Amino acid sequence: MEALTLTNSEWYVLDCLWERSPMTVMELVSALHEKVGWAKSTTITTLEQMEAKGLVRSTPVGRDTQYHPCVRREEAAKSEVCSFLDR
Repeated sequence: MEALTLTNSEWYVLDCLWERSPMTVMELVSALHEKVGWAKSTTITTLEQMEAKGLVRSTPVGRDTQYHPCVRREEAAKSEVCSFLDR
């Protein structure tokens, strides 16, 4: 299995989703603006990239889109520790 390597931006998004999932795009925009000062476009671009990598999945719900994590916190943390120890 390939090691899971997350960027800081991906950690920010997943951290929000691990705390409370699912979240709508606008809930994530608000949370990430408050947490790290991101603009709406930054959040949306990051979500699109993460979905393409299989880190999150989106589900249309009415006029909203909800996002769900596809990676467990434990899996990501374990991968980070292993990566650190390998260095």
